Amino acid sequence: MPIETNRLKLPLPLGNESVSRVGINAIFEKIDEGVATREDVEELRQLVNEMDIPDASLTQKGKVQLSSKTNGEREDVAATEKAVGLAFQAGVERKAEVVAALNSIGVSASTSESWDSLINKLAGVVRAKGNAAPSDVRAGKSFSNSNQVDIVGTLLEQTTDTLTITPGVNTKTNPPGIYGGDIIVPGEPNLVPGNIAKGVKIFDVEGTFNPTDVIQWGAGHKAIQTAPTTETFYQIYPLSENGINVLYSTDYISLTATIGGGSNIYSYLHLAYQNNNNVWQSLVALDGTGFSLSNSGGTGTAYYDQYINSLVVDPKNGYMSYQRSTSSTSNYSRVVKNFATNNLKNLSIVMSLSTSVPNTNTQVKIYQSGITTLSRVFT
Repeated sequence: MPIETNRLKLPLPLGNESVSRVGINAIFEKIDEGVATREDVEELRQLVNEMDIPDASLTQKGKVQLSSKTNGEREDVAATEKAVGLAFQAGVERKAEVVAALNSIGVSASTSESWDSLINKLAGVVRAKGNAAPSDVRAGKSFSNSNQVDIVGTLLEQTTDTLTITPGVNTKTNPPGIYGGDIIVPGEPNLVPGNIAKGVKIFDVEGTFNPTDVIQWGAGHKAIQTAPTTETFYQIYPLSENGINVLYSTDYISLTATIGGGSNIYSYLHLAYQNNNNVWQSLVALDGTGFSLSNSGGTGTAYYDQYINSLVVDPKNGYMSYQRSTSSTSNYSRVVKNFATNNLKNLSIVMSLSTSVPNTNTQVKIYQSGITTLSRVFT
């Protein structure tokens, strides 16, 4: 059976066959028919160039450009082997990151799992929310917020017992922290306006009470002072700088100056206050209630008397009035005085007293006859 070539099917003579000229010519003719000439190739190239091959798309076949990009968005190019390799590597890396993230929050995961398995695990994760800070959470306890996980709280537990806070004069401050028991601030049933002086506010309760402070003395000496060589002030009647003061005796208040022989005395009653150094400063002297006398004639003792009653002092309006006389029973005259009100610290009736010639008998005595009352009405 004759053997033929694979492509052109040309007969191949067997070893015992003789080849005739006719057979050889037939073979060459077949070769001539099957082999393209240079002109044939050029004509084919021309035909190919003239062909209108459309660009490939998602809906039709056609020619397409290759691209190694892995982040493009075009749909009219084809990925190269390099692009496919890069995309695959990126997918491996992203999977490793997802697995690491799941493991960091306590979820078991492995890169050997499928993406479907990992996505299901991601869907089951409860994402932390909130804006709590360490100072908001009990010390030693961990928590998470929208920015971080496993944060440790720092808020201290101060006590688990009941805490009772009793109000006082000074502010009481409890440190920040957790108080596990009840916090009790006792109420005070007496904290009512009628128990608080008018003009005074305790917590949120405004006082309405107008108190009257009354001091009474029976008959007797209020003060006996021997005259010093340096002018000295002595407090006789403490007054209120916040209210009206009334001093009244059922009989009289007398001022008696006794002057030893050869001595002298200088003494007056004053409405006075104390400055920042607690030194008495006169607001106004009370006319007719003092002495500036000498006893220069011998060794005897001279006596001089003045009387005062019905004294009223109104610090708010800078007004004062009183009655004075040189007799205990008659000829009382009223005296009115005004005074500055800018400084009234420890407002009082005081007595100034001094002498330039000391003598043990040179002194001033203030005597209250009958019942004497000092009413200090706070307004």
